[in-house]
Amino acid sequence: MTTLEKEHTSVAQRLQQEKWLLIELIYAYCWFEKGLLLAKSDLAEYSLDQLEFIVQAIESRESELIERGVSV
Repeated sequence: MTTLEKEHTSVAQRLQQEKWLLIELIYAYCWFEKGLLLAKSDLAEYSLDQLEFIVQAIESRESELIERGVSV
């Protein structure tokens, strides 16, 4: 395996790990904070960019509610 191939494999593994961390974060938020039980396999169908967008939207919404003084 060449150095380039090793680097490509390493980057791909890191991106996959990041994706699964985001899936776990979204899954846990929905289950523990909102009482929604999602299928992780459904979340896995989203791209890394889409998952990052979902997390940003959750964080933005939570911040907005906190600023308004709404219990989250």
